[in-house]
Amino acid sequence: MTSAWRSAVKSALPRPVREAVVRRRADARRAREHVELYGANRDIDLEPLALLRDAPLEDLRDPERLAELLPRLGLNDEADETWPEALRPSLGRGLLHWQYPVQFAPYLAELSKHGIGNYLEIGTRHGGTFAITVEYLRRFGTIDWAVGLDLMPAPGLARYAAQHREVEHVTADSRSATFRKIVEQRAPIDLALIDGDHSEIGCRADFELLAPHARILAFHDIANEMVPGVGAVWREIRDGMADRYTCLEFIDQYPDVHARTGQGLLGLGLAIRR
Repeated sequence: MTSAWRSAVKSALPRPVREAVVRRRADARRAREHVELYGANRDIDLEPLALLRDAPLEDLRDPERLAELLPRLGLNDEADETWPEALRPSLGRGLLHWQYPVQFAPYLAELSKHGIGNYLEIGTRHGGTFAITVEYLRRFGTIDWAVGLDLMPAPGLARYAAQHREVEHVTADSRSATFRKIVEQRAPIDLALIDGDHSEIGCRADFELLAPHARILAFHDIANEMVPGVGAVWREIRDGMADRYTCLEFIDQYPDVHARTGQGLLGLGLAIRR
């Protein structure tokens, strides 16, 4: 088919159809770029989740005890230079979650206080953080639904969703009509984690879409100097929207990693609607 013929066929289509075709092509392009940059999502071992299901509630509420438990669930090994020596035995195992226990534990402990009954995560990667968060929140109440979104399918997360009727694994772009429909249909949202497009434009777009619908918004990588866009959006909210949100930061670093890399890494922020 010649380019002239393709243009003629395209111009003959109704405008909504043409726009849908353009969106699908853009989504496919971003998915290809995602794989080229990060590689395909890997499978995860869901068995360590039993440690969360069986742990005493007092241990799950205590950030220090929880920080000792989290490495046993298995940590991501894609950037091993960003991990402290003490945690290296846990890399590449289990749930492959990409969180510093010294940040993730107090973050989760704070969530346990807020009566969260549903959860949405943008940018699940392999699915470890999503599964841990859902299982943790379930220990403190009923989770009516949980949706994990990523540009690429995640085999372990798909398996986890198949085991739990209230869990949904969605392969889509957070800028897509598919995701906007999910947000509108699922609202109101108790907790949403933004961990997708780490550019300032992309992070802000996710915030602006979710802000009218979410009671608590979480941001990942607010202290990560390698992706300054997330930190910029977070500071706008923390410093400029204090009348709308109570903001909490979980940004502790491991001294040996900071000495080796010379920069802050990861970091979680919570913006709790007043």
